[in-house]
Amino acid sequence: MSRQPEALAGMLNAFVQQPWPDQQEVIDHWEDPDAPPLVSVFCATYNHEAWISDAIKGFVLQQTPFAFEIIIHDDASTDNTAGIISALAERYPKLIKPILQRDNQRSLGNRPSKAMLPASRGAFIAMCEGDDHWIDTHKLALQATRLMAQPELSLITHNAISMKGSRLKLFRRIDQEHGFRAKDIIDCDRQFAPTASYMFKRELYDILPEWFGRAPVGDFYMELYSQKLGGGLYLPNCMSVYRQNLPGSWSAGFAADRKKKLKFLRENLPCLAQVQNDFPEESAAIEAKIRRSRWKLLEQLLHLGDQRQLLEALQEHPVPGAALHRWALKNIGQRGLRSSLWLARKLAG
Repeated sequence: MSRQPEALAGMLNAFVQQPWPDQQEVIDHWEDPDAPPLVSVFCATYNHEAWISDAIKGFVLQQTPFAFEIIIHDDASTDNTAGIISALAERYPKLIKPILQRDNQRSLGNRPSKAMLPASRGAFIAMCEGDDHWIDTHKLALQATRLMAQPELSLITHNAISMKGSRLKLFRRIDQEHGFRAKDIIDCDRQFAPTASYMFKRELYDILPEWFGRAPVGDFYMELYSQKLGGGLYLPNCMSVYRQNLPGSWSAGFAADRKKKLKFLRENLPCLAQVQNDFPEESAAIEAKIRRSRWKLLEQLLHLGDQRQLLEALQEHPVPGAALHRWALKNIGQRGLRSSLWLARKLAG
C-alpha cells in the first residue's frame, strides 16, 4: 500500500464522494434479513458534532452478507451530537439503536459498554468512536469472515489513516498481515492498534477484570485480555481514519495537559500491577512496562518541578538506582536527579 499522503488523501476523498445508501440498500446485501445480527457496532460519542456523521456514514456503507446493528451511545453531549444521531436513527431505524444519556456516565465512572452491551445481540463486536470513521465498505465482512473461519482468533485489527490536522500518514508501516500475542501488546509503548479497527468476540466482556472500569483508558486492556480467548491478527488493509488531537478529545487533552498525563500514569500503574496476576507468563514484559511507566512519571514530575512530589514518587514507585536518585535530589536538587535518572536509564538499557 502506498504511504504517500496523496494516496491517503485519495482514499479519504473516495469516502466523501460515496452517496449515503437507503436503509433497504444496506439490508439487501444480507442473505437473511430476519436473522439476528452477527456483528454489533459499538460507537461511543461525546461532543462529536463535527464528525459523528462521518462515523455513521461509514457504518451504513458496510456491505455484508450478514445482518449487523449499530449501537450509538451519546454521553450527554452539550453540542448537537445527539440531534444528529436522532435524525439518522429515524432514517435508518432497523440499523441504528441510539442510547442518549441525560447524565454524563463517564463522570460517574461508567464506561459506554455498560449500556451498549445489554442493548446488543452480535456474536462479534466492532468498535468506532464518534470522532473516527471507516472508509472501506467491506471492513465488517472481511473481519467477521476471518473470525468465523479461524476460531482460534479472538481479536482482529487493521491499519488506518492517522490524521493530525491536515497531515496524513499510515498508523503502522505494515505491508502484510501478521499475528500477535500478549507480549506484542505489552511491549508497545504507544497505541498498539486503532480503536476503530477492533473486532472481537463478545465473550471478551465476560473476562475483563473487575478493576477494568477504573482503568484510565480501556484500549490497552481490551487488546491484552482478548488474548485470553485466542490470538490476534493485524491486517495491513487501511480501513479506517484515526483523528488525533481534536479539540476536546482525550488525545488532545493528554498531549496538552501535564497534570492529565500525571493522573493517567498514577492511575495506570496499579492496573499494570494487577495485570501481572493474570498474565504470569509475561511477568518480565509487564515489569519492564511498569518500569518504563515509572520513568515517565518521574519525567513529568521533573517538568512540574515539585520536589516533594518527586520524593514521594521515588518512595512509592522505585526505579533502578532509587537510593541514588533520592540522594541526588536531596543534595544536588532537580538537576542532580535529572542526571542520575539519565544515567540509570542508560545502564538499564
